[in-house]
Amino acid sequence: MREYVSKMECEHCRQVWDIFREYFEEEGETCGVDAYPYGFVVLRWFKPGEGFDLQEYFESAPELFEWLLEEVESFLYTLNQGVDQRKYLK
Repeated sequence: MREYVSKMECEHCRQVWDIFREYFEEEGETCGVDAYPYGFVVLRWFKPGEGFDLQEYFESAPELFEWLLEEVESFLYTLNQGVDQRKYLK
């Protein structure tokens, strides 16, 4: 089987995911999956019978970190504006 992403890079992605894990577990709509040897995948908004609405694929830990950070910053920005997005996710 061809290795698209090294085992080391997948481990780095798991470490990055662990940094943000608590936030996304509290949110309850997002999970991170090690898809070695292809990369790391973030899945969001599961609907029974339909699957996931969002599937983001990453090949590097810095790319994953930037995406996760933007997601958290976006939530904090809307929270600062008085809109709690989490109530809309349920």
